[in-house]
Amino acid sequence: MWNNLYNFKATQLAAVYEASRIMPYVYLPNTSASLMWPTIQEMIDTNKRLVNFVDAEADITQVPWLIDQFSHIFETPYENLDVDSFDCNVDRIAQEMSPNGMMYVMNHFIYGVIEVGPLKIEVPFKEKATTVNAKDSLIKHASICSLTFQKRPSFIEVDFYTIGDALAVVSELNGVPATPSMLKKSVPVVDNSAIAIRKSNLSPTRHILIENSSSNRNAFTTYVD
Repeated sequence: MWNNLYNFKATQLAAVYEASRIMPYVYLPNTSASLMWPTIQEMIDTNKRLVNFVDAEADITQVPWLIDQFSHIFETPYENLDVDSFDCNVDRIAQEMSPNGMMYVMNHFIYGVIEVGPLKIEVPFKEKATTVNAKDSLIKHASICSLTFQKRPSFIEVDFYTIGDALAVVSELNGVPATPSMLKKSVPVVDNSAIAIRKSNLSPTRHILIENSSSNRNAFTTYVD
């Protein structure tokens, strides 16, 4: 799932794929009006196990396997500044699309803010990753979104996935046991004032926000399969 921040053309991305050994594994979607996604077993049987999405500059006429993300997947808000700000609104989606029937990304990470004169620059907040990626925080957010959209998240995006419980939680939501490599590791978190600055500017499509104000945010139930 590519965040195409610099608006590379689909053919440019395809050229990099074709220069590698990855093309035999690339999944080519059904081009019929009602796109049917493969099951895991079908992907295993055909060995076409790499499904590719891009959030800008998709061109299925030239690169049919590089799929436009926002025609099939919407996102929850990503510009969150604290652990209490996560919600289950529809934040990015193609203009003509309805979220009903689509897959979705649950964005579960926060930014810190560095002030440089009048500028406020958002940066990944590693010092808070242990709290943000904790099981309780992730399960709470996933439970609310599951009730709001009547289905579990298709994708969960976090920062610093080796810190906290993110991989184990994803396994739990899929109803499979976590492997030892997915369990929480003790990772030292160092306060580094020389942190690299990356402006959060992930909006290649027109920004749409659909508020789910009618949902009862307090009526969620944590689930464990």
